[in-house]
Amino acid sequence: MPKQTFFNLPEEKRQRILELALKEFAAHPYSQASLSRIVEQAGIAKGSIYQYFHNKLDLYIYLLRLAAQAKLRAIEEAVAALGPAPDVFKALAATMRAGIELARSRPDLAALALNILKESNPEVRRRVMAEVSMAGETTALEWFQQAKAAGQIAERVDPATAWLVVFGVGMVVNQELAARRIGLDEAEKL
Repeated sequence: MPKQTFFNLPEEKRQRILELALKEFAAHPYSQASLSRIVEQAGIAKGSIYQYFHNKLDLYIYLLRLAAQAKLRAIEEAVAALGPAPDVFKALAATMRAGIELARSRPDLAALALNILKESNPEVRRRVMAEVSMAGETTALEWFQQAKAAGQIAERVDPATAWLVVFGVGMVVNQELAARRIGLDEAEKL
């Protein structure tokens, strides 16, 4: 999380730093991204960035949380459009479509998220995945539990296992996107 000094900055300066950081982390995996390039483009001293964030990983995780919040809003809107208590399979399909539509409209956010899959440092990858996957997991587990109660999925299906299957499929699709072996249209079909 940013330090309080970051929130004390004028809104315009905060947004400029975040936009430049997003541009840098969307263009490069974490290990190759450069704080020096960010501060140079922002026109601030390198030491200033450490007044706003504890380190590069702190800034990166904050950006990923902002991207996750944008995706969660898109998902909530897509699921709400299905009406009250939608079928879990329709909700999952709407979730996937919402993520793909967000990737189409905000390719910078998609690149930021996909770059974690290109990260060569397994400890950074593990920490980032742990930081940003909690909200999605909690929501999916609730959906699967509600679907079981409504008889939409078999009683023997474990919600945590169902989530792992859905998450795993999503990761494979995202890896294929990151490697540019498929495009967004093919991802949506998958």
